[in-house]
Amino acid sequence: AETGLMAMMGTPDGPPVRFGVAMVDIATGVTMISGVLAALLQRERTGVGRYLEFPLFATAMSAIGTVITSASVDPESQRGRWGSGHPSIVPYSAFRALDGHVVLGAINEDMWERLCLALDLAELLRDERTRGNQARVQHRRLVESGVGRAVSELPVAEVARRLGARGVLVAPVKSADEAIQDPQVRHLGLVDVIDGINFIRSPLAQFNPSSLPPAPNLGQDTAAVLQAHLGLGDDHIIRLRGLGVIHTAPPTEAPSVVTVQVSPAGAGTSTDANPPLERI
Repeated sequence: AETGLMAMMGTPDGPPVRFGVAMVDIATGVTMISGVLAALLQRERTGVGRYLEFPLFATAMSAIGTVITSASVDPESQRGRWGSGHPSIVPYSAFRALDGHVVLGAINEDMWERLCLALDLAELLRDERTRGNQARVQHRRLVESGVGRAVSELPVAEVARRLGARGVLVAPVKSADEAIQDPQVRHLGLVDVIDGINFIRSPLAQFNPSSLPPAPNLGQDTAAVLQAHLGLGDDHIIRLRGLGVIHTAPPTEAPSVVTVQVSPAGAGTSTDANPPLERI
């Protein structure tokens, strides 16, 4: 909230909103990994260590670095909330289709023309008020309402097909349940299913491809710890368990891990050598 992130998120007539996940915490962890690795390399090369600090505040401020720079040139351009839109690129937003939402964007004139052709918006393309991104930003409501009407008449898949075929930025807005079924997720081996529960593997897991074991049962390691560190025998442990002093449990079964890979259409069986599926 204090770094300006929340002030940018939400609709113009609504309150500030937060990220759906602990994004700053996650980004700080990634930043810390990079910093520690860089410091280790520096120590190896120079013999000099370094004390590192990674405040959450600093991470959040670095995330809005481009906003700070832009605001120093044109303060008004970065004020307010834009919903899913972009303050300086139009169209670049989420739009409602017949059966869901899609995010689409035209980041240059060529892409804007291709977007209009894909959605049968020839009249909007000819309108002088849409010539150039600066003009479209000034006439945001005109552009977004025109694109929005065209998208609202089509299913999500059809919008994605039309725009994707012309190389226009587009993606369906998916729920977490839908996203985990995406062929790209499967192809990259990002999902471990352990005891029927989905876990997303870190991209760093490629350096250690072994699957995680399931969490231990409550009391699973009690006997082993008492034997290893206190030297208690089986009889003593059985007596403690009978008195209700300790609880022991059998180990969890070996994890049933499912990692599914999906190849691009027509590519045959997927292997590690296959390139990832393309996403426009």
